[in-house]
Amino acid sequence: TSPTYEKIFARYPNAKILGVTATPERTDGRGLDSVYQKLVLGPSIADLIRDGYLVEPITYGPIHKLDLSGVGSKMGDYDQRQLAAHMDTPCITADAITHYSQICPGAPAVAFCVNIKHAEDVTAAFKAAGFRAALVHGRMDLSEIRAGIAGLSSGAVQILVAVDLISEGTDIPAVVCAINLRATKSKGLHIQQGGRALRPI
Repeated sequence: TSPTYEKIFARYPNAKILGVTATPERTDGRGLDSVYQKLVLGPSIADLIRDGYLVEPITYGPIHKLDLSGVGSKMGDYDQRQLAAHMDTPCITADAITHYSQICPGAPAVAFCVNIKHAEDVTAAFKAAGFRAALVHGRMDLSEIRAGIAGLSSGAVQILVAVDLISEGTDIPAVVCAINLRATKSKGLHIQQGGRALRPI
């Protein structure tokens, strides 16, 4: 239902449209019935884990509870500027690095950040801790983005720090750890980000 897709649909009014997603929901609450006439439910995440298509996740949380009560909302999710101010702190980043160092040091991981400045700070902190970290975001050249993603498989990159770029629809089987440094009210986005680390190796 986004304007980009609506333009495509308008250009090809007689086309048959098949939408495929693991998370058929929007943070703004708008339905998909303006585009699609039927919803066909596929297997659940639990079904896919049971059948071996996904792995069972193990979730770890920070020692200190994150207080986002002062962060406002925009379009159904946290206000990005306010959220970045809460998430881009040495304490939160250091906690993520400590967890990674203790739980799966050196394993291919993706860290999700709020904005580019936040991601730059997180990348620098992981590098300072001795890890091979790379940054990817939508303003980068496509060749740099591809090199960062490929680095996870080759071992050239241990931590790929991302900003709204590989959260959904990107299959990187090498990833075994998802580091969520971008709090969200969106169940769909949360599932998509965590899903980057659920592919069997």
